[in-house]
Amino acid sequence: MQKVSAIFTGVLAIVMVAGVAMFVGCQRDQGAIGLTGPAGSDGVAKCGTCHNVSTEVLAKQIQWSASVHATGGHFRSNSTACASCHTNEGFRATMDSGNMVAAPALIDNPTPPNCRTCHNIHQKYDLTDFVNSTTKPVKLMVSSTGATTNFDKGNLCANCHQPRLSKVTPYPTLNGDDLTIVANWGAQMASQAVILRGVGSGAFEIPGSVAYINSSHSTLVPNRCITCHMAPVRGDTAGGHTWKMTYLSSDGITENNYVAGCVACHTGLTSGVGKFDVNKVQTDVEGLIAQLKALLVTAKMLDTTTDRGLAGTFPSNKVGILMNYKLIEAEGSHGVHNPLFVKALLKNSIDYMKK
Repeated sequence: MQKVSAIFTGVLAIVMVAGVAMFVGCQRDQGAIGLTGPAGSDGVAKCGTCHNVSTEVLAKQIQWSASVHATGGHFRSNSTACASCHTNEGFRATMDSGNMVAAPALIDNPTPPNCRTCHNIHQKYDLTDFVNSTTKPVKLMVSSTGATTNFDKGNLCANCHQPRLSKVTPYPTLNGDDLTIVANWGAQMASQAVILRGVGSGAFEIPGSVAYINSSHSTLVPNRCITCHMAPVRGDTAGGHTWKMTYLSSDGITENNYVAGCVACHTGLTSGVGKFDVNKVQTDVEGLIAQLKALLVTAKMLDTTTDRGLAGTFPSNKVGILMNYKLIEAEGSHGVHNPLFVKALLKNSIDYMKK
């Protein structure tokens, strides 16, 4: 037994010596040590410009996560025709190319509009990363005028919140020939920029008893969309990066208006249950919308249940009036964005349909 143990010990010693020799043999001359490179910037100081101990960035991310931009789900619309607004990647590519009509290519792995859509995140690693990705005036995509709008910081919003009337065929012209339209004929639903800019922006301004003029919202509110929709935030329910103008009560059902962005001009307003019905603007506009809808239904141009346009051949002026109805109904503010202009469109359209 002792003999076997001695043999084992000897073999183990040989293996260990061979192992050491192997590792020693693998080493080669590593050459001279290279020059020391320049000192890099302080990573903590660089990143801390934005990612500091405050919760500001986190708060904005939480607000965004409650917004329709985050939850709308339409970023699956990643084709060249849709991606320029429905995806972050398409919007940035479109802004780079200067072509707002279509994204340059189908977007792989699309993401919804997010921080990098509206801001230059991680480009200079300083506070300029939070600057808007574009503030250039926007040439609206309309067939009649090609009007340019300048909402200052709100131009970022106007790029997508417009109805792309240049894509509408056939397009109505004043006193033009009869037009044959298909079911659900009309424009992209996001019509806010055309309504807010108002006169000469592409709506069908049929002559009538009411003059086409703009309300003060169209010209006097700085940065237009931003002032009201990004008012001082209410948690993650309204204002700020939620862009919401309403919030739900604790019952989860009752809708409240949020007027933090309105009170600078409309003193005395308070947030709470109800509408943004200053001077009964929304009440009046909703009544006019209902009247015009009834007339379009009678003319067999509108489906009374689906609220969609019906196929058929109609006078060009009436097709333009159908377009007005769709623009105003889809815009969503029920007159708030530009009361005088919207009322003129509706009243003159109603009068013509009654002839």
